[in-house]
Formats: sequence, C-alpha cells, structure tokens
Amino acid sequence: MQAISRSGRLAHNRSPLTRWKSAKQKFVRFWIPSRVFTGGSKRPRASILATSKTLGSVKDLNAIVGGEPRWRQYGENRVAELGMSQSSAFRGLTPWSDKALESYTIELWIKPLMFHHGEVICIHDAEAIPDGRYQHTMMLEVTAQHYFTHRLSDSTSNRFRFVHRRLSATQPISATSLFARQPYRPRVWQHVAVQKEGDRQMLWIDGQLSSARQNTTSLDQEVHILVGQVYPDSVYRRFVGQVDELAIYDRCLSLKELRNLIRAAGRSVAPTQMTN
Repeated sequence: MQAISRSGRLAHNRSPLTRWKSAKQKFVRFWIPSRVFTGGSKRPRASILATSKTLGSVKDLNAIVGGEPRWRQYGENRVAELGMSQSSAFRGLTPWSDKALESYTIELWIKPLMFHHGEVICIHDAEAIPDGRYQHTMMLEVTAQHYFTHRLSDSTSNRFRFVHRRLSATQPISATSLFARQPYRPRVWQHVAVQKEGDRQMLWIDGQLSSARQNTTSLDQEVHILVGQVYPDSVYRRFVGQVDELAIYDRCLSLKELRNLIRAAGRSVAPTQMTN
C-alpha cells in the first residue's frame, strides 16, 4: 500500500494504523490513531460527544471528542486538527492508571500552526480545586513569549515544555519543567516523546534528546487524560495545530524503539547529537 509520509515523500509501506497494530500493539495503553473513530461523524458537532476508541491494550480507556476538531487528509492518513475556530479536545472517559508509575512514555506527532501557548496533552486530577482549575501530574505544551504569567515570564519562548509533578506539589515550577533546547517549528511535523524512568525525566524531539533532568516523582494514579486544552471544561490555553498517532505506554521506550517509530512514518533520524 502506498501512503504519503509527513515529509511529503511517497512511502511504500503499510498505513500507520496497520503498522502500529502489528508492531507495537502489546505495549500501548492509550492511543488516538490516525483514523479516529468518531461515532459515525467525520466532524462532530459541538453538541454531540462522539467517541474516540482506543486501540491500545487497556479495555474501555476511550475518549470523548469535545468541540469541533477538523480532520485533515494526507494521502491515506487522516489527522486531527485542533483549536482552529474554537476549542476542541479529546477527553479520557475513565481514570488511568490503577497504580503510580515510575516509568512511562508518551509519544506523538505534532504540527503547531503558530507560536502560541497551548496544551498538547495533559494528565490531570479527577476533581477540580475550589477555584475551578484542575491540578496536573503531567503536561506537554507549546509555549510563547509571556508577559502575563510570572511563572513563565523568564522562560525561553517558543519551546516544547514537559512538566512532571505530583498532584498538590508545593515545589517551584522550575523543579518540574523541562524546556526544549531548540524552538519548535510552526507548520512542520515534529515527533515528540516525553519520558520518565526512575529518577530521570526526558524530552525527545525527532529522535534526539532535547532536555533531561533528575526527577524522582512518580506519575499519580487514577488521573484523566486530556488532549488539546489545559482544563476539561474550559477553552483556556487551547492548542492550535494538528496531532497524530498519540500513544501512551506504561514503560520507558528505548531509543531504538523511539527512532523506529519515526522511521516507520517515512522519516529519517539524524545521528545522535551530544547534549550538555
């Protein structure tokens, strides 16, 4: 079967859906695939909560499609486009996981439309705090120049940011954040993976280690997955762009596995780059 890869080249391979199921199905815990099932509607209306069925190994860990995501076709591959005319998101229906995790991997393809501050994926507490916000144990977002948020005003702008912390944590935000070394690229597909293994927190971009730090915190249990915005019932800090092939694992994938996923999509991987 022929398919157009994200690099625009003609790739002579199976579709990502088939390839993933045959190669990595047993490791996946939650997955929004290239061909999202939306309850019969290609473009759900805001008043209809369609379902995105996971193809992973955890039964019933499905998601609700909120707002009006668009669907963009690249050859035989279809991707979700979020936050264009209004907020749109995928919200996990059931808590995950049944135990605190010392190791995990979240990896996906991301194509931001522009430089902005938006939430690509986050994992949050089931209950809101009194002011209506939700606490997060994990966040992956795109950032921009900040003048209104003192916590990020001194941060390097236009970076992927990976946060891993305990719910109700009191440590400063600098103790939980990783910022990519290089700016993200608007309107370009980038493969991003965030990982936690033991006391190490890592952010990978296109198969290269972009940033890492020590972090002994575990991922909280019985939390909810949210894609496309920072809070489940608010349009605040929505992501504007496209996402594809989101997968969550309850272990830390090896560098070889991460790079094989990139190559399977028709992309080459640069030689390993040294980081400080």
